[in-house]
Amino acid sequence: MIKHGWEYQFRDIILIRGMEYYRERLVDQIIRTDRGWKAVVHGSEDYTVEITEENGKVKSMQCSCPYAEGGRNCKHEAAVLFVLSEKEAEDEEEDSSEEETIEEIIDAMSEEALREELKRIVSEDGHIRDRIYSRYRRKKAGREEVTRIYQILDSLAYECGDRYGFIDWRAGSEYVSEFTSCLEDAIVPLIDNEEYMIAFEALERAFFVLNKVEMDGSGGEHTTIANEIYDYWTDVIHHADEAERDEMHQRLEDLSENSEEMICSDTIDELLENAFDDPKYLDPMLEEIRSRLNDPNLSDNEMEHLLDRYEDLLRRRGSDQSERELWLSQHEDRLPVKKIRYASALDRNNIPEQIRILEGIISGDIGSWEKQKYRRELLDLYKGTGETKKEKALLDEILFRDRVGDLDYYRRLRSISDPGFWPKKRAAYLDMHPESKAEIYCEEKMYDELMDALKTARIDVVDQYLDAVKDRYPKEVLQLYSNHLNRQLNRHASASVYAQIEKYTKIAASLKGGRSEMLFLIDQWIRDYPTRKALVSRLQKLKKELC
Repeated sequence: MIKHGWEYQFRDIILIRGMEYYRERLVDQIIRTDRGWKAVVHGSEDYTVEITEENGKVKSMQCSCPYAEGGRNCKHEAAVLFVLSEKEAEDEEEDSSEEETIEEIIDAMSEEALREELKRIVSEDGHIRDRIYSRYRRKKAGREEVTRIYQILDSLAYECGDRYGFIDWRAGSEYVSEFTSCLEDAIVPLIDNEEYMIAFEALERAFFVLNKVEMDGSGGEHTTIANEIYDYWTDVIHHADEAERDEMHQRLEDLSENSEEMICSDTIDELLENAFDDPKYLDPMLEEIRSRLNDPNLSDNEMEHLLDRYEDLLRRRGSDQSERELWLSQHEDRLPVKKIRYASALDRNNIPEQIRILEGIISGDIGSWEKQKYRRELLDLYKGTGETKKEKALLDEILFRDRVGDLDYYRRLRSISDPGFWPKKRAAYLDMHPESKAEIYCEEKMYDELMDALKTARIDVVDQYLDAVKDRYPKEVLQLYSNHLNRQLNRHASASVYAQIEKYTKIAASLKGGRSEMLFLIDQWIRDYPTRKALVSRLQKLKKELC
């Protein structure tokens, strides 16, 4: 078993976190190995810990968590060692006839003893001290509580990161876990105690901490924490009284004006747009949208975004959509309005209206990517309508203007085209997509062209069209396989290559005139490669099979 004395290998904060995991019984599946111990620790994910020991002393530790990848000792390893040390202590109690659980010990303790023990634990464990202070204090929190929460969050960068407070990608998940855990311990009691303004200010400070921390952030850590802050902020704003909401709204507006260089500045804008439903907040936003929509230089992208907000704000305001509908009816020529009309036609499954709107969209001045997207949607709508002329024109644009290499579209155009003009269409398509030659030639029974295409194709492509050409061009096909086999033997020497040689020799032998040709080649290979013992052995067995 592991004896005490390993604690010095961990930073103090890591030992504290490991003790918490140990106390919460998150260590599982402990098994003895040849070199020590192996266990699973349940955290934000399940991590595997391996401990190597010698004569009860820890020699090395490994954990699958990102924090430990750089060779640092983590809280999961500490948790496992606390468990193993406990087992050592239990084994030494030989005079105990029955095991006594921690719950039984606590139940048997006097209130005075429990208080004294709790005070000792709190004096040693800052995390537990902060949690108890936040959850069980009797007095209302003051501004000093905001400062205390800020200091706790600000210190996490140095607890989870390097000595300069930088959080690299390995420590990112650890930092997120600690940050969100501290937020929960601090903010939930404030909300429960209806101390909404203090909670708001604490979240404001948390947001500042998030934006100033030096962090790799490639795993989306900033966004994860910002979303957590956003959810708490929304809850606080929802429960606050009118005067508090007014102050919160003003502070967020001030923050928004100075948030250009903040990593998560969109969090503030989303709060201002979505968290305040009183008319006095919504009406100015509606007025701003009305004004901006009348700007003659407004881009389609901006208009599309504003129209979505317009609809949402009217709904939250409790107003009907008639004023928005009036604006739409006056701007039917704009692309965002056409998109809204198209979405409405889709909801009503009105196919003629969908066709009419899409025809208008693709005839307008829109980006090439959007035009391709709407062309394909329109093409699907034409199916079964009898609009063959329009369907053919649209297929021409998709295949030859957009250069889309889709054989389903190619086949569809072929099925409605004049056979006399089709060779030119086929040649134009194959000029853009030569990789489709074999498939198209086979489908259209152009076997001479197919055979020519196969002469420069990979052997697996020849395999694919073997049935179509083997009886029509037996000598040419046999030559393709013979050439491939000779090339492989000249270039490679391995068991996998020899297996392929055997496979293709058998295929070639099954062709007309192939058996004698392959027997001749086998004898030649045996003479040419006498030092390749494995190859010669295979060839001799293959020769017996073919004789």
